[in-house]
Amino acid sequence: MANKEQMTEQIEAYLAEEMTPEERAAFEVQIRDDQTLAEEVKLHRQTHKLLELYTQVDYKEKLRRIDAAMEAAPEGKTIPLSGRKNIFSHPVFRAAAVILLLLASSWVLLFYRYDPDRIASEQFEPYRDVITYKGDVLPSDSLILAAMARYNMKDYADARQTLEKTLAQYPDLADARFYLAMSLLAEGEAAASIGHLQQLTSNSKYGEVSEWYLALAWLKAGDRDKAVAVLQKIANNPGHGYKEKAGALLQNLTSIWWSVPGVG
Repeated sequence: MANKEQMTEQIEAYLAEEMTPEERAAFEVQIRDDQTLAEEVKLHRQTHKLLELYTQVDYKEKLRRIDAAMEAAPEGKTIPLSGRKNIFSHPVFRAAAVILLLLASSWVLLFYRYDPDRIASEQFEPYRDVITYKGDVLPSDSLILAAMARYNMKDYADARQTLEKTLAQYPDLADARFYLAMSLLAEGEAAASIGHLQQLTSNSKYGEVSEWYLALAWLKAGDRDKAVAVLQKIANNPGHGYKEKAGALLQNLTSIWWSVPGVG
């Protein structure tokens, strides 16, 4: 759907049972798969119930009484403030306030749920150390071993500095490049990690995992389209180790709610 109005129309058509059986079945699949859509449908149902409740009130009679009180007041005399309060305590105003509060809460939830940086942060976890414990480097490789010691202590700033020195001396060392990218991501510098991860996507050791972290890096950097492109590549690879995780994230990132202006 192109905008919020179209989404609202579809929800209202669903609640009013104006959909064809095929459209209804397809929409119910979307509701099951999209928690935010399900919450929005629930919100619309609650709003309908409120409106049904308050339409039972005799508005005309209450408004007539207010008009009569205003006409009965002496010329030039202002109705006391307490009398005015009665107007704003009218069920119409109370219903409107409840509805506005529900809608505002719904939008806050929508923007929170579809914040790209938050989604990427929830998925991100620094990759484990596969160097120190597997003996993938020689004992003489003191720089990278020192860097990994800081990395394992979650001191990513110090790890980054040492890995940058290592990479400066050994520019073809994939281990140093990969864990430098991890340290940058952990420090919140997603844009700086992208170039390193792109160089590793065809690496025999770090290729698959680099693709996954590259998608997260693009998402944290604010480019959902590029993140989706990487995730689609992963999801279309039957033997990819991150196929399932990529598919789940891809489903989130291609939800109809991303088409709402301001979301994402």
